[in-house]
Amino acid sequence: DSFCRETKPYDPPEDVQTVIEGVCREVIPNEVRSQKWFEVSLKDPNVKFKVLSKCEEVLDYSVPNSLLYLMHTVADAVKFYSTPIRGITSYDQLVQRSDNLPQNLHVIADPIRFNPETDTFFGGISAYPFNDQRVKGLRAKKKYPEIKGHFKWPDV
Repeated sequence: DSFCRETKPYDPPEDVQTVIEGVCREVIPNEVRSQKWFEVSLKDPNVKFKVLSKCEEVLDYSVPNSLLYLMHTVADAVKFYSTPIRGITSYDQLVQRSDNLPQNLHVIADPIRFNPETDTFFGGISAYPFNDQRVKGLRAKKKYPEIKGHFKWPDV
């Protein structure tokens, strides 16, 4: 998965195998009777959709689009749903372990930004007075406010 993409944390229940077996017996009973339930193929898109959407409903976690191609059998779904997901980015993991990093490596958790209203060292004068500090990501917009440049058009 992506380096800095946050994901929803997931802690699998202890009986995840039993839960998925129940899902298969409910959603695709004919295929389960004819063979071992974990060997049922998910190559048929309709079967894959039924099984994985019911698993999402029951386990409250969905298989990301980037991993759907790996789901060939129900055993692959069991493997996915048996794996705990911490929901924290790799960069945030480095920030949390910053005490254990080598001395020559430093990780800055939040960006250093100049705000002319609160940073008074240079009297609120910005090196880039014409530029707004735009925040582009949706999650970042919740964390960091946009800072407008204080450019005023001259009165000509």
